[in-house]
Amino acid sequence: MKNIIGFVLIVTLLYSCNTQIKTDERKVSRIETTIEYLVIDENFTKDTTKYKTSIKKYDANNNLLEEMDYFNNIFYGGLIYKYNSENKKTNEYLISSNGDYTHYEYKHLPNQIDKYRIYKNKHQEKVESTFLDSNSISNDIVMSEQNQRREIFTYESYDNKGNWLIRKSFKNDMPHSVTYKSIEYRNESD
Repeated sequence: MKNIIGFVLIVTLLYSCNTQIKTDERKVSRIETTIEYLVIDENFTKDTTKYKTSIKKYDANNNLLEEMDYFNNIFYGGLIYKYNSENKKTNEYLISSNGDYTHYEYKHLPNQIDKYRIYKNKHQEKVESTFLDSNSISNDIVMSEQNQRREIFTYESYDNKGNWLIRKSFKNDMPHSVTYKSIEYRNESD
């Protein structure tokens, strides 16, 4: 697994040098790398020929700065986020596998967040509005039902900060995947 993570980090560095939009690495306080394998039997035997690697970078305020996805070590795409001084998301860049990107801008209003697509000619198009009430909270989803399929996650290992390191997935009560996460903490004051 260390070889795969090392390869992905090298690919990430090479990719980062070729794109126009970049994460300010000085702001990164945590990097999470996950590798998800499909399983081929009920004993969670990994299918090592099919896997997805995701690398997520967070700042000290736990804002997600960047998430990049790879399938079988081939860059698939990703997102880069920017925030204002109040930790509100202001910009999102959806990056394709060829390095092109789509730019979105967020406008925060009382009880509402509007998301606009920004075209190369600076034209803006509203693509989403999120309405908030005073009781809005976010929760991690551990079970979802889509198209009559049910997915349940079990967590088997945690680090000393309470973050999961091994997650198993069941779809319709059958083993589906196993995901391993490694976390690098940076710039922490003890």
